[in-house]
Amino acid sequence: VRNDKAMRRYVDYAFGRRPAEELYDLKTDPHQMRNVANQPQYQIAKTKLSVRLNSILETTGDPRVRGKEPVFERFPFAGPPK
Repeated sequence: VRNDKAMRRYVDYAFGRRPAEELYDLKTDPHQMRNVANQPQYQIAKTKLSVRLNSILETTGDPRVRGKEPVFERFPFAGPPK
C-alpha cells in the first residue's frame, strides 16, 4: 500500500516520522489533523504541558530524561517503514 500514490498520504499519517513536538487544539480540531505546536498563541499551554510531562518522566525514571540511550528514537519505534 505504501507504494500506491493514492494511499501514500495515509501511510505517512500512520507510519511516518513524527515532528519533535505535537500539540492539538481538540476543541477546534477534534481529529488532531493540524499541529499547532509552533503557533505563538499556544506557547503558554505548550510550556505548561512540557513542564508537566517532564516531571512525570523524571518521577517514573524514563530513560529519555535519565541520560540513558534513547531507544525509542530508533527503528522500529521511529523512522520510515522498511
